Amino acid sequence: MSFIKSFLVLNVMLSIVFTQSSFALTLDRSSEFVIRKNPSDWNENQNTSLHWRFLTQARRYDRVTDASAIFNTTFNGVFQYKFYDELRFYGAFSAVFQTGNAQSRFGDLSPRTGLFVSDSYFLISPFNKNYDDFFTVELGALSQGRTINNNVLISGNSFPGVSEVLRIKANDFSFVLRAQQLIPYSQVENADLSEREPTPTFLTESLKLVWNKHNFRASATAGLYSYSKLPSTVADQSRVLGNSVIGDRINADFEYDFKGWFTNFNFNTFISSSLFFKFKAFLVENLEAPERLNRGHDFSASLLYMNNKLWIGPYGGVFSLEPDVSPAFYNASVFGNNNRDGWYAGLNIFLREPTRMKLQLEYVDARLLNPGALQENQKSIVLTLQTHFEQLGIKL
Repeated sequence: MSFIKSFLVLNVMLSIVFTQSSFALTLDRSSEFVIRKNPSDWNENQNTSLHWRFLTQARRYDRVTDASAIFNTTFNGVFQYKFYDELRFYGAFSAVFQTGNAQSRFGDLSPRTGLFVSDSYFLISPFNKNYDDFFTVELGALSQGRTINNNVLISGNSFPGVSEVLRIKANDFSFVLRAQQLIPYSQVENADLSEREPTPTFLTESLKLVWNKHNFRASATAGLYSYSKLPSTVADQSRVLGNSVIGDRINADFEYDFKGWFTNFNFNTFISSSLFFKFKAFLVENLEAPERLNRGHDFSASLLYMNNKLWIGPYGGVFSLEPDVSPAFYNASVFGNNNRDGWYAGLNIFLREPTRMKLQLEYVDARLLNPGALQENQKSIVLTLQTHFEQLGIKL
């Protein structure tokens, strides 16, 4: 009853916030406010393009001894600039202002305010003059929500580094080969270290196959990943988020390395002229950890009924993240990070022109796979109301 009562109070407060500010309410499951805008939407008649929106967010988490109700106001921006046809810049950022009430033993549910870079990179097209080049290089801070898009392996974190992309198209099929060499961030410090730690790395290689027809789209991705030399602060933080960690706070280290494979599968189709179906599957296995500790998956499906004024439909899924499938520090908090097994369900409502708004209600139940003293079962409810991006175009 206390959980339901808290949620009702949360809804009332959300209504007040939205009425007073006319902002939008939204939550990205990655918790990093990733803006997944395709650079191929570039307007060739503009050297500069800016998409922006305001939004506010609300979340409610409940555990046995921890609870959190968080509200935020956010400014999201997507900026593109063309230096030459062969050299462009793309950036996605968020300014987040959070407040709320949190009772959290380890601080993982506490409100946070700051500037977040979702994507910020130079796109080099050495052979052609568009985004669908045969070969491109991305150099900068790269969003893993865009490049990998597997929330079992990693949420929408942005890592500095370089990515090489090779594309091949043949009729209805396309192939995308991508390699990444990145430096995973920590954003936490350990002032007690007596010597400099080595630079961490995150490497991926993946092959994606896309099949496009007039009434459906299917894609399958298979890849390899490898973390190495992760900082002791990341290991120490991941200890309370589900990973197997050895050593004290100063000398913390992961018990198992992270090196394995991942795969993504997406299938979208029109069942009828007004009914749209989507299925997604993410799987990951860490080959360096033993069985019962090294696998993860996320399976989901959704339906969407569409007419000229309204799109509406339910969605749901099941997930499992065993303790050492990936570094918990970089995983999604809405799933409870690692050592979790559970399900989620929700409802999407899209209001079309002239309102152009989205309403979403989502419930997540994340239970512990292996009960321990550092983690608890977690439930969360999210109410979302978001508007579309507005575009500001400047021709220079």
